[in-house]
Amino acid sequence: MSNLMSNLNCKSVRSIKKLGNSRFKDLRPIFNYFGNIEIQRIEKLRKLRKKHLWEIPQPEEVTFNGRGEKKIFHYTMDYNLNAIMKYGIIFGDVTVGESLDGINAPNLTTESKFHLPANTQKQILEKNDYYRLSIKCPTDADKLFNMEWFDQVYCLNQTRNMNRDLNKNRKGDKDVQGNVNGDLDKQYIYRGHITPKMIKEVCRWNKETQYWDRVNKKQISEICSRMEDFPFNTPTEGFSLSITRMMGSKLLDDTTGMVKKYFKETDHKEWFIDFYRLTDWFVLNLNQRLLKEWRHKVWEVHQNMKSGKDNSIENLVALAVDWYNRFHKNNEVDVRLLMNKIQRRQNDFITAFEEYKKLPAIA
Repeated sequence: MSNLMSNLNCKSVRSIKKLGNSRFKDLRPIFNYFGNIEIQRIEKLRKLRKKHLWEIPQPEEVTFNGRGEKKIFHYTMDYNLNAIMKYGIIFGDVTVGESLDGINAPNLTTESKFHLPANTQKQILEKNDYYRLSIKCPTDADKLFNMEWFDQVYCLNQTRNMNRDLNKNRKGDKDVQGNVNGDLDKQYIYRGHITPKMIKEVCRWNKETQYWDRVNKKQISEICSRMEDFPFNTPTEGFSLSITRMMGSKLLDDTTGMVKKYFKETDHKEWFIDFYRLTDWFVLNLNQRLLKEWRHKVWEVHQNMKSGKDNSIENLVALAVDWYNRFHKNNEVDVRLLMNKIQRRQNDFITAFEEYKKLPAIA
């Protein structure tokens, strides 16, 4: 009898577990449905908040002046230095609005210690110099916005959540140096153009002493002159496609008023200019629905490239050509000819960069 009861109990437990699992599987579509409803609600709210961007005044206690801050900085790599000293700080990706939407505004921070607000990878730091620029800009509450407050009010903590997930995934990663992206509460976005005259000091990170060394005007002039003579925009190994240019925030929502001028004057040195001519057309001509669709498509392909699933740029170019030809039936782009142009410019870049690396170091 005891054996019989034992067998019955075991069967009952298995039946209950099976029933529980079955019910859970049956409920998953319901959970997913309500999850998607919540995501859509947040997306609509973010979109609405962006329509009223800059309208909500900052509380005094979160402003730069209200906190009694005295100094503010911008961090960048050496290959950006010439453009910054010539045009000022005119780029900065700020997530606001629906997913993959955003604005272009300079990013600043009051943190002076070594850290990586742009999440720069170790291999990039090893091959290039890292700079800290001291900035003297207007600090009025309608010009300089605390990033943590801005993220809470307009983005519903979208940036904080992204940073949290990034830091969690990178925990223990030896390729990460210092604080991954700094303290959001000490970061600011500037609504306007930070001109070259607002840059009061330039320091370079000394990899040996682990200290910031001041760079004098003569050194800055020599560095910038060398980069100006380089036939491409950025003398650095590898290539880097601008996801923000492809998706449009640099052109559509530029708080600096300088991006179009910069592109007009420097695109002749841009490695991927023939590709960007297509993506710029999307950004400036597609309606909101199609632009949103384009952004999601290009983001998916770009993420596959970053993750290593597909390191080839050909899929990204093919996507852009396919989209462009949808709207230009009488003037279609040949994807093979475009790839050949990009390949030729790549070869020219490699040749130029090999010569650039032979130049003596600037003391």
